[in-house]
Amino acid sequence: MKMPILLFTSIAVSGCAADNAFFATDIPVMPDTTAQLKDLRDFDNDGVIEAREDCENTILGAQVNNDGCPKEEIGERSLRLDVKFANNSDKLTSEYSKNLEELARFMNKDKSVVVEIEGHASSVGAAAYNQRLSQRRATAVAEALVNNYGINASRVRAVGYGETRPLIEGNTDIAHQQNRRVMATLNTQFERTLMKWNVYTDDTTKQ
Repeated sequence: MKMPILLFTSIAVSGCAADNAFFATDIPVMPDTTAQLKDLRDFDNDGVIEAREDCENTILGAQVNNDGCPKEEIGERSLRLDVKFANNSDKLTSEYSKNLEELARFMNKDKSVVVEIEGHASSVGAAAYNQRLSQRRATAVAEALVNNYGINASRVRAVGYGETRPLIEGNTDIAHQQNRRVMATLNTQFERTLMKWNVYTDDTTKQ
């Protein structure tokens, strides 16, 4: 009777040893706190953490890349000046003051802009006289920009074209009225920051 008992005991002990070998592992001891080595703050509120930020003080609401730098695009501005004159006159009337002010404001936004003021005349009278008249008209506008609106004279060029470049062809009163004029066209490029769309964005500002 002793042999069966010993055999059973041996099998039971062997089974417990196998179970312990299967489940026994080294459990690592974790520290109470883990040091955060990255700066997770976002000072300019652009959605990019300081650890990855390359462009500080981004405009609020701007589209940014992964480095927190705003996305830019090239925009264009243009302005056209059209000032009319009475027959045989180079007198600049006050009704065009706002137009000249707008032109000056345009030029002050980009100091590299240089404008050519074009003087024109109708075909009434002698061509040589109309040439001089158109030059006086251009000069009147140029001097107004310089003297009244602070534009540097080196940025303004007055040129008279006489009757050689009519706006409207023909020997009619309407044609003559439209051709007695001073014109200027300004175009400039600028960089602008693309902004994120939101519920307050209208069609004129949505990118």
